[in-house]
Amino acid sequence: MAKWLGVMIMVVAGCASDPLAADLGEVEGVLEIGPQGGFHLWLDVAVSGADDPATLTVSTMDTNEPVMTTRVNDTSDGYAAIVCPAPPDMNLVDRQVRLELVVRGDAGELVRDERVVTLRCPTDHPDVLNTCRRICDRRVE
Repeated sequence: MAKWLGVMIMVVAGCASDPLAADLGEVEGVLEIGPQGGFHLWLDVAVSGADDPATLTVSTMDTNEPVMTTRVNDTSDGYAAIVCPAPPDMNLVDRQVRLELVVRGDAGELVRDERVVTLRCPTDHPDVLNTCRRICDRRVE
């Protein structure tokens, strides 16, 4: 069954002569409310020197089930946002996920960066917390 999780990517073009690198940057795991009412995990993604786009994959740690996969173009500095609502029948709140940024070439995997983070709703306001839990936890009870 295909799972869906929206993704937004904003990129700034990098130089082709940059050394090959992939970096997810610092990841705290606190979801932030977005402009359309969804919740985002903002990532400071940097990919340089790659001929082909990198692949960003988010998987649950307990089941290793991919939640989403997207391509990240060669960038000098960029941001990607993982967006709730969660896929149907899935909870992403208070759950560990693995973020993998991989650059592949003809010879296979060239470079990888990986982080494990626990996704958490913001707790600064009760209404925002409750909305986050409702949107990011889509399990049928």
